[in-house]
Amino acid sequence: DTSSRYSKTRLYLESLMRRTPATDSAIHLGHQAAINLVDYQLQPTARALRLLRPRFLMADGVGLGKTVEVGVLLTELIRRGRGRRILVVAMKSILAQFQEELWGRFTIPLVRLDSVGIQRVQSKVPSSMNPFHYFDRAIISIDTLKNDVKYRQHLENCRWDVIVVDECQNVAMRTKGGRGQSSQRAQLAKLLATQCDSLILTS
Repeated sequence: DTSSRYSKTRLYLESLMRRTPATDSAIHLGHQAAINLVDYQLQPTARALRLLRPRFLMADGVGLGKTVEVGVLLTELIRRGRGRRILVVAMKSILAQFQEELWGRFTIPLVRLDSVGIQRVQSKVPSSMNPFHYFDRAIISIDTLKNDVKYRQHLENCRWDVIVVDECQNVAMRTKGGRGQSSQRAQLAKLLATQCDSLILTS
């Protein structure tokens, strides 16, 4: 059949197939990013995709590509319709680098929020609206978010598909004299763990 209707039908079916979310644990897009891929960087994603609600720690040596591993996993979750709302929490010193890597390599845009940025959002929306509902994909520093008085209520009333906590050793519970002390950062991490479907920790 060389008619134009046949070509249009094939194009229509192809577009439907491409829009259909994958349901298997195979990696469909993440390996095609702007990266020099090493096989071990795909292993965390392959494992996480087998889980209904991944709770995952990526613990690698410095310079082995944890950001690449996070990007591959986020790409696959987005492809499956499980990554519409993403929050990345990181130390202030690496916010720009993390944001640039995810955009430059995986075309995942994250809006960088700091206390000034959140105040700017709050000035644009009604006072009753949660500022964290304003952007679907954001990156924010741990120290901005840990302020219980300012942000806890907003965080408690906000759900995310995926939360990434980079350098999670900074939010670990500290022990002193055999007793655990819950710092503001540790309390923040506990709260965030209850507000998402997928939790990715890197260290």
